[in-house]
Amino acid sequence: VPFCTIQSTALIFGLDPDDVEPLDNRRPTDQRQGPSMSNRYFTATTQKQQPVFEKDLNVAINQALLYRLASGDSNSIHIDPGSIPPLIDSPEDENGTKRPILHGLATLGMATRLIEQFIRHKLGPTCKFCLTHVEAQFTKPVFVGDALRIRIWNHETRNDMLLFQVFKTESEQVTIDQGTATFAEIDRSKL
Repeated sequence: VPFCTIQSTALIFGLDPDDVEPLDNRRPTDQRQGPSMSNRYFTATTQKQQPVFEKDLNVAINQALLYRLASGDSNSIHIDPGSIPPLIDSPEDENGTKRPILHGLATLGMATRLIEQFIRHKLGPTCKFCLTHVEAQFTKPVFVGDALRIRIWNHETRNDMLLFQVFKTESEQVTIDQGTATFAEIDRSKL
């Protein structure tokens, strides 16, 4: 039984667009995988409902370094702004130095931590739960030092699912979109 699955898309610089074939977006049907949220449903829900939770998060200056050390991901774009391809416009800090890109999974991890805090608040401090599925799309890079905000919405028909989005507070650019988090209460008698 797999602990998790990941689907990724690679951004490869220097390819002629005429040489690239379109991606087939059909998903495999796998009952272990949680439900995928359609773009239309997510947009309709988030436009007609107010978020039930919003919280700011700041990406610490050493966040990429800490994640790099913990994960073993040694890609230089997360530590050396000089290795970021010119197509990506890296913002500068107060000294005029370009800032490195934060790992996408580090951003998702920060968001997931706040989702867990919200679920704990929603269910009560004595209730035990586990996240069973987290899914999202990375839409824009996050840089060390960025100020972010997470917004969470309740699913209209499912009490065990939340919708979420992460965006940059200054520019309102969405960095994580179409997020869903599914959770389950743990039967305390079986602990």
